[in-house]
Amino acid sequence: MSKLTDLMGGAIGYFWTALDDFDALDRARPGHVRLSDDGDLLLDLLAPHEAPSSEDPLPSSLVATTSVGGALFVDVHQGRLAAPHGGYRVSTRTYRAHGVVVGAPLRNLRSDGFLDVSAYFPGMASWAGVAGSSTSPSTDEHGRLKSLAITVQAAESRSENLSRGRRLELSTHWQVDGPEDRRIIYTPVEFKISATRPAKWTELVPPLQSIQGLLSLAYEGLVVADGGRVTMDTDQPPMESPTWWTARLMRRPEGAQAPRSMTEIPSFDLGTIGGIAGLRRWIELTDKHPRATGPLVARHRYGLHNVETRLMEVAAAIEYWVSAHRRSAQWARRSLGKGSFAANLAARVGTPFTDLVGDPMAWARKFWSTNNLLKHEPNSEYDAYEVSVLADTGAVLLQSALLNRVARTTNPAQVVCGSHRYDHLGRQVRGLLGA
Repeated sequence: MSKLTDLMGGAIGYFWTALDDFDALDRARPGHVRLSDDGDLLLDLLAPHEAPSSEDPLPSSLVATTSVGGALFVDVHQGRLAAPHGGYRVSTRTYRAHGVVVGAPLRNLRSDGFLDVSAYFPGMASWAGVAGSSTSPSTDEHGRLKSLAITVQAAESRSENLSRGRRLELSTHWQVDGPEDRRIIYTPVEFKISATRPAKWTELVPPLQSIQGLLSLAYEGLVVADGGRVTMDTDQPPMESPTWWTARLMRRPEGAQAPRSMTEIPSFDLGTIGGIAGLRRWIELTDKHPRATGPLVARHRYGLHNVETRLMEVAAAIEYWVSAHRRSAQWARRSLGKGSFAANLAARVGTPFTDLVGDPMAWARKFWSTNNLLKHEPNSEYDAYEVSVLADTGAVLLQSALLNRVARTTNPAQVVCGSHRYDHLGRQVRGLLGA
């Protein structure tokens, strides 16, 4: 990771806004790249010959030869020209990028596409049901530890096909670093998205973001990836593996909370939702129904909102999910009185949610009347504590329903609602309802 660290610390080089122009010095722009305070890669390029009114279309990627090696910048989302009039300041064009491949074999690239991208998530072996290492202790006749053998190897890959010619793979990555007397063993869980043809990052990274969102729900905090690897569209295999970084998976935005503990038992694991097939269905669900999954994941990805906004977002997601099934499912059409959207979903999840809140119909009425109060009577008084408790239980209900869908069983609701993580919440909501 040293080259990546050096690049983010600040590096100078020549930059090209089109891969086809690479190595043409007359089209090169001298410049500087660094990691900005807000987590973007900031590329400041000299543009002395650009007119202030000139338009430069946003490139899909930029290539560079820098003081730390070749780099391909992807996920470029902003380009701005600063062209001062008069004086002694030179014009510059600044780009912002969310991703970079350091050590990219630039001369062998056929395009800026990828054949696969993967992300490493350490501490996930138990959650995913895989292991990248095992230990074999040996003791003497007195039962004292005499030696310890450590075996490191990649777990057998499990895979599922995704839409648009993509494939999901789950395995483990491993590497051993350090001198002989201070070995460092690294065996994270690896999630990989591959394609049958070179693909843009926009096709391969979103499924990894969906997986990250699921992990964050299980651990109640944004689980950040710790590196990864890519296979690029090249004429021949590179001499060394390039290093990949993306802010979308590997940076915790300001305000986003880390999980309280990665060793605490999560509220559910991969087996709860049906293994790798359930993970595929979660990716598909996130892609098809972002209005349902988004409010659950957003809390962890972007940080906490105020409790009023959280309740209204969760209520909107519940209304959307129930409405999306009213034509196809009897449970969504039932008339259950006030708060029918929440009541229908509570009835659908059934006993596990009842055990959590005590009286699900009373909870639904309270939840929906509070939602209406916040939406339509903004000057009314309310108890922020009650709003917080109702919002959190609404999120548990929606999460249970969605995980039931991807697992194709009711087991996730039983596991989630029965998790020790929600014991305190259950006592709070039952106290609020007088149940």
